[in-house]
Amino acid sequence: MRKLALPTLLLLGLLVLAFVGCKPASVSVEDRIALFLSDINNANWSSIYLNFHPTLTADYNALSGTTVVDWGAVFEPAYAPYSILGLNTSDPRNVAGSMTSSNDSVWPGPQPVAFRMAQYGEDWMIEEMDFDGFLPLID
Repeated sequence: MRKLALPTLLLLGLLVLAFVGCKPASVSVEDRIALFLSDINNANWSSIYLNFHPTLTADYNALSGTTVVDWGAVFEPAYAPYSILGLNTSDPRNVAGSMTSSNDSVWPGPQPVAFRMAQYGEDWMIEEMDFDGFLPLID
């Protein structure tokens, strides 16, 4: 019995260390913008608010309830997929690029877009988004 106790305790100790040492990967600035674009491109309006900082985004409560932004009017599904060209993430307080559509001949793009990012725990979230022609979209 004693011969099994030590290996069992060592195995349990290693399992505890493995689970304690594993934490979920954080969401980078680039990943957050990609998640935002994915929601727009899938017309997943009900989940867009999850990309915004819950305590620093001024309109967060409105976004998570009855939205103050008609996302479909700004990013019409007919022009999806949308993308951001030249995304510069070197300064999380001033992430900038050009929003473009698969049909820029009809959609008024490419248009400058800027994000102010802030950390929420380990994750980067959108604090504010400015989109040319719809300024400020979210503040």
